[in-house]
Amino acid sequence: MATATLTAAARKTAFACAAAFVVLRALAYWKQVVRTHRMLLALPSLGSDPTREGRLFGWATSEEFLQGLPVSLDSIRTKILGALRRRLERDPGLRKKGILAMWRLNSTIARNVPNVACTVVVHGADEVRELLSKKNLDKFLKGEAYKVSKPLIGRSVLATSGPEWHDQRLILEHGFHDDLLRNALGAATESVQQFVDKLQGVADAGTTFEASEETLKLTMDVLGKFAFSYDFGSVRAPTSADAPLYSCFQTILSTLNYRTTMPPLKYLTWAPLPINKEFDRAMATLDGHVRAIVNSRKVASEKGTAPKDLLDVMLATSVPGTERKLSQQQIVDNIQTMLFAGHDTTANVLTMTLYQLAASDPAHVRRLRREFEAVLGTDRSVNPNFEDLQALPFMDAVLIEVMRLHPPAAFTREPVEDVRIGDHVIPKGCQVVVFPNLTQRDPALYDRPNEFLPERWLERLEKDSLPLKTEVAVLGRHYAFLPFSLGARNCVGRSLAANLELKLTLIKLLQRFDFEHHPGEDFQEDPIVWMTLNPCPIHLRPVART
Repeated sequence: MATATLTAAARKTAFACAAAFVVLRALAYWKQVVRTHRMLLALPSLGSDPTREGRLFGWATSEEFLQGLPVSLDSIRTKILGALRRRLERDPGLRKKGILAMWRLNSTIARNVPNVACTVVVHGADEVRELLSKKNLDKFLKGEAYKVSKPLIGRSVLATSGPEWHDQRLILEHGFHDDLLRNALGAATESVQQFVDKLQGVADAGTTFEASEETLKLTMDVLGKFAFSYDFGSVRAPTSADAPLYSCFQTILSTLNYRTTMPPLKYLTWAPLPINKEFDRAMATLDGHVRAIVNSRKVASEKGTAPKDLLDVMLATSVPGTERKLSQQQIVDNIQTMLFAGHDTTANVLTMTLYQLAASDPAHVRRLRREFEAVLGTDRSVNPNFEDLQALPFMDAVLIEVMRLHPPAAFTREPVEDVRIGDHVIPKGCQVVVFPNLTQRDPALYDRPNEFLPERWLERLEKDSLPLKTEVAVLGRHYAFLPFSLGARNCVGRSLAANLELKLTLIKLLQRFDFEHHPGEDFQEDPIVWMTLNPCPIHLRPVART
């Protein structure tokens, strides 16, 4: 009897302690919410919106943002970046502040009820410089989008920090040296020629193609051949559904995007929901392809027949001064990351380059042709070598200008402590996002910032007598040009995209075609905020040159 009484008392004590712990944690969390809310209120924001004061959601659902579309996550993603850009253009005072708090609840709720439903947009060049500076490197983690993307990017160079990131970065940089790029040029040319031949069929039929869809398949094939000496066969596939990884990545990226913007999905990844089942099947398909590539390469390495490419570097290279190599899982994670980040962003730039050339002054295309024909001649069967691609300053200028107007990606951070940026303090734990096209269209940095003017870069070249690469580096140090991010964590594969793949593709396409833009009802220049900054559907008609 005494034992039973003692046990009951112990249970009551344990329950009371657990209840007290929960209450104390709840109070501590509420105190942090109130504190963070007060700090967020001190940041510049868009203010109130009288058209939405009676509704739950805030500025992102206002008519200024949606422009007639119904309220949905897809319509917000489609319109939000263009609306932000136009608002900053109309309000120079707001732009000069360099930081913007975007409340996800309407103004009345956001300001009067403590909450942390807010994203901080850092857009001023000076503020971006501080955010990405070396002194603040340890004060920020990767943002929520990176956490949600863990099934895809794992513990790759994109997802890690500290020594783990440093070791992977050192090894991967060996895979993008000029010698390996030279070796990959022939295989890349083969994929580009297949793409040109495919567009010849479109031209013969007098129809259009959706540029984003087709360039995604091209960049997947080029990356596969460069990085892993593997042919995905995406360009040759009769339809996009037949391309091995095209539909797979569409499913993976759309699901990750919904998990980022709809928090309940992030915590229900274990649930047998249709969206989760489809995602798991797509990830299994991707993982199967990647592990098959790695396993077949190991067999080739043992036989001494392995090609020299990025995968060979990942398998064979040690961290300088040590014997540490990438583990099997790190190799798999980095391959999946490169397949995502490497083909998606490059396709975005290529799509917008073709659009800009089709929609702007035809003199730009004529000048591009004169430039590469002066190097290659007029024989369309001639393919450029690596040195030829480095001798095209106007093509460099065109690509730089496209990436200024239409950078392919945004990036997010999460402060691990309160951090002062400029005149403002960003509180611990909030989501910080940088949209490079807001920074790169600042009239304080560029004259006529919304116009496609590749000549501006050649004028800089003539004025400063600096190579364009140096000019871009100088602008990068001033954080006025950051399409691949900046600092130690910039894109490791930028040399493949900018120096080889984009130039090669442009030359082979312009040797054969002119392009006409046929905008649909859903056309807009501003990108859609997805996992990267995706173009809206761009319908182009290739016209064969006589």
